[in-house]
Amino acid sequence: MESETELSTHPNQLEEDLEKTLTLKKLRLEIADLERPWWKRPSYILAALPTLLAVVALSIGFLNGFFSAQLTKLENQRHDLQAEIRQFEDTRHTLVSQNEELQRELKSKQIIVETIRKIKPNLALVAGGLQSENPEYSLGRDNPELRSDLSNRVSFVLATLEGLEGLMEDREKQPCATP
Repeated sequence: MESETELSTHPNQLEEDLEKTLTLKKLRLEIADLERPWWKRPSYILAALPTLLAVVALSIGFLNGFFSAQLTKLENQRHDLQAEIRQFEDTRHTLVSQNEELQRELKSKQIIVETIRKIKPNLALVAGGLQSENPEYSLGRDNPELRSDLSNRVSFVLATLEGLEGLMEDREKQPCATP
C-alpha cells in the first residue's frame, strides 16, 4: 500500500515542482525585464511611438512646405472673397442708385400725368369754343384760317394727351421688373 501512496503523492509532487519551477522562471524574467533600461521596455516604446510618429509627420509637413502651401491657399481664398464682397457692394450700390433714379422718374411722370389730367378739360373747352357755331363763344371768329389752324392744333394736342395718358396708365399697371 505504501507504493500506491507513493505513486499517488508522486504525481502531485511533480506538478508542484513543475509549478514552482515555472513560477521561479517567471520571476527571473520579470526581474530581468525590470532591470533593463526604460527605453528598451515594450510598454514605453508602444506609448511613445504615436507621439514620435506625429512629431515626424509634422516635421515632414513643415519641411515639404505643406503648411505654408495651405496658408497661401487660404490667403488666396480670403483675397478672392474680399474681391467678391467688393463686387457685390458695388453691384448693390449701382442697384440702389438705379432704384432711386427710377423712383424720381416715376414721380416726375406721375406729375406729368396729373398735369395732363388738369389741362385736358381746359383744352376740351378751347376745342369746344373753336368748334362752336355761336359767334360769341367761338375763338377766331374773325379769321377762319386761324380758327381752323387752332382747331387742328388743339385736336392734335388733345389726341396726344389722351395717348400719353393711356400709355402712362398702362405703365402703372405693369409690374416693376427687378434686375
